[in-house]
Amino acid sequence: MCKKHRGFPNQDPKTFLTPKKAAKIISGLGARAVIVTGGHLKGTDLLYSTGNSHKLMETLIKGGTHGSGCTHSAAIAAQLSKGGTLVEAARLRKDSLNMQ
Repeated sequence: MCKKHRGFPNQDPKTFLTPKKAAKIISGLGARAVIVTGGHLKGTDLLYSTGNSHKLMETLIKGGTHGSGCTHSAAIAAQLSKGGTLVEAARLRKDSLNMQ
């Protein structure tokens, strides 16, 4: 088993976790909020914070999205600095990335 999956013995890392289960595990390690993204979610992100989950639904942007994680985190930070809630910031970030 590779090192990055050693905390999940006897599991196939490609199939056993749902986005919500993964977010709960990461949150349990100390993160106050987790956003699970990826093409496997077909454009829908999952925000998990304080035991609550929120689906951020959108269509998947294909091609030309290299570096979108940096854009993603910067857009959320910018919205939070304006006084928005985490859910609002995540939704507005999703909208701004889809305008590109």
